[in-house]
Amino acid sequence: MKKSKKLDKKDTKYKQLKIYHSNPIKMDINKYSDFYRADIEFHGIGHATESYTGHVFLNNPKADFNTSKTLENNYVGSYHVFGHGGCFGDVGHCDIIKKDGKYDFRADHPLTRGFKRLIITEQFKVLGKQNNEFTVTIVPVIKLDKNTMDIKEIVEVEKISIVTYE
Repeated sequence: MKKSKKLDKKDTKYKQLKIYHSNPIKMDINKYSDFYRADIEFHGIGHATESYTGHVFLNNPKADFNTSKTLENNYVGSYHVFGHGGCFGDVGHCDIIKKDGKYDFRADHPLTRGFKRLIITEQFKVLGKQNNEFTVTIVPVIKLDKNTMDIKEIVEVEKISIVTYE
């Protein structure tokens, strides 16, 4: 794994935001030792505000803006969210309307929450040897420009799961 550049807290091009910590996920991978792939799945990702990169760490609740993205720090990868930069328009413009049923072929509302999958196979096999409970820490990073919204918390995830494939 290549060495990654550390982001400096004093770097004015980036903004530090609230770090997301999941509830513990219990999973004894020794029972499923024959899996060939493991993923973290992020369900219900909100993307109504700014675009950001989420650096993902397993079992490292102290991970922050300056934590190196290495296996030693339990870094498992990153995901990217293309944000909509806030909601502008008339009243109700950003209300997400549910479809009427399986025969409703209208396109989803642009703010419908998203789904991401991150492959973590090798890192999960290493971490799972000594753990059967996992927490996910997401360190969000956004690049600042003159149009960046004044926000403190950006990560919105309804559910996180770890999935293995045999």
